[in-house]
Amino acid sequence: MHLVIDLANQVILPQFKQEAIEQWMKRIVKRLKFVLMISERWRLRPIFVCDAGYTTEEVQQKWKLRREKELEKGCRKIPYCADTIVCELILRKKLNLVFDRRYNADDIVATIANMHPESIILSRDLDYFRYDDAIFKNRVFYIGDERKITPLGMKTVMRDPLQTIRMYFPIFATKNSDFVKFVKSGLYIRGTAYPIAERSESSSLHLATRKYRQILYTANVREIFPIWTNNRVTWTDEIVHPKDGMLPNDHNLLLNDVMSCVGGCVDYHHRLTIIIMVCELLCVQKESSILSELETFIKLS
Repeated sequence: MHLVIDLANQVILPQFKQEAIEQWMKRIVKRLKFVLMISERWRLRPIFVCDAGYTTEEVQQKWKLRREKELEKGCRKIPYCADTIVCELILRKKLNLVFDRRYNADDIVATIANMHPESIILSRDLDYFRYDDAIFKNRVFYIGDERKITPLGMKTVMRDPLQTIRMYFPIFATKNSDFVKFVKSGLYIRGTAYPIAERSESSSLHLATRKYRQILYTANVREIFPIWTNNRVTWTDEIVHPKDGMLPNDHNLLLNDVMSCVGGCVDYHHRLTIIIMVCELLCVQKESSILSELETFIKLS
């Protein structure tokens, strides 16, 4: 029997306007402790599921629309690479984490929960009622205000039904490299990094850090991400070639170079986003973790 946790909407919390990254991570740790308390109370084995891919057209379109709205409104609620940081925190605590690039997280959650009729899903996603003729209609809960566990209500009008995956064996992450989203070849697809500050092509953080990604690439990579051009969202879709070179090992050299490329930082969260992007590059080069690189950077600063 499992408590299957949809990581995206039950553990990855939005960051407050003036909140430091250290405080945000402390709230994530508290949320994890609360989820473990729930699983112990219900005598269920907790399994966290993180989304790793966009394998259906419906999911891809929903994802792209959300990313476009973030850039249009100049608002991103969670830190850049929040899912990777939270996955690393979960792995540090030696908890069960499923990260599988073959399927959408919703399908994985539904399949694991379907293995036993007493398993519970922790999520706010109404799509779980679309599976197998609403088989989960009394088995989906979410963490509400004041950390109350609340049953998720089923709406009368639903979209087309979904079917759970059959004969699925979950892929559990055991090391940080199991859920690294940075690719050295293939497809690099991202949303805007910090939309309030990326109001022109010249201020795009993905474009500003491309020269460093090219050093890490081992083959051609198709890069797809949104940019703000002529007062509207457009999507960059280009084949980027690897280049010879070395990444500076010093965090501050990288940070200052990226900041100069985009004309400086507009606020704390803009600077934090660049720091995390730098940490992502360094952790790929050194085969370390974003969290460890981030902790080193915080201590240095």
